[in-house]
Amino acid sequence: MTNSMIWTGTAQIRPATATTGRIAAIEWAKIAFALSIVCLHTGIFADLSRPLNILIGNNFARLGVPFFFFVTGFYFQTQVARGITGLLRRMAGLYVIWTLVYMPFWLPQANMQLFVTNLVVGYWQLWYLLAALISAVMLSLLRGLSARMLLALALAILALGAVLQYGQRVDQSPAFGSLPISADGALARNFLFFAFPFMALGDVTARFSGAWARLGKTRKRVIFWAAAGLFVLEVGVNDFLFNAVGPFDIFLSSAAFIPFLFLTLQSRNWGGRGQISSAWSTGIYLVHVLWIDILALIVPDLPYLAKGVAVIALSLASVPLLRRINRAVPVL
Repeated sequence: MTNSMIWTGTAQIRPATATTGRIAAIEWAKIAFALSIVCLHTGIFADLSRPLNILIGNNFARLGVPFFFFVTGFYFQTQVARGITGLLRRMAGLYVIWTLVYMPFWLPQANMQLFVTNLVVGYWQLWYLLAALISAVMLSLLRGLSARMLLALALAILALGAVLQYGQRVDQSPAFGSLPISADGALARNFLFFAFPFMALGDVTARFSGAWARLGKTRKRVIFWAAAGLFVLEVGVNDFLFNAVGPFDIFLSSAAFIPFLFLTLQSRNWGGRGQISSAWSTGIYLVHVLWIDILALIVPDLPYLAKGVAVIALSLASVPLLRRINRAVPVL
């Protein structure tokens, strides 16, 4: 066992069994997903190529947040065995600290509705922290359920969330008729329909990971590529039918692809033996909107590509400073 830590999306948890190489592979994936989310939020390729911008932002980046939730769930029982109070306290602390950091950017022009929404739901990407906190409480309360019951519950809730989002896509696409449904993206992108199902899938996958390890290499490859193909197919059909209009957070096929992606990364030594800090993916995700807000004040007409590159560079440069601050104040 190594001394490396795994960022589970809301707190750092020391896994019970993992090699440095396996952790490195997962951490590299999380960094890639965090950077793709920056591309999504900045629309980095919007001026150059709409298809490329959609491919990175509306397709690949949509795996990032559910992957983070999944990793949280996969190592959740390890934390529960040591006591969940500390984890929940740290999650809540992170949410409070980062809400205070971002508050000067939205509070001056906020009405009462926006004020309540940004505190109760979360400002921009901070909804993730609060959703993970509530989902962790739910998963803790349901830890007595069998793996099969938890899997069935997670898939049923995820399916309902997907139906809601598909309805929103139909409603917002000019190619289809309107539906009596809210256009609010948070209708399904929240702790119930999004965070909890993927955290529960992580928990269930951890319980059955031994069965995956016993499978032959050929069968693993077939399963992985079949799941990847389903995701690509669903995303492609959505891009074609809805022209990338509407909320694109939940894809049903990601419930199959993300677990097998994680297990594949876990079973490989990609990334070498060097330790990769989980602070990189965490820091990029939490701080990048700060740079988006700052640049919007300083150079509001900055082209998309320049803005995206600048936010990526500034976010990466911020991580060492955040790691220093984290020694005194838990910001990661």
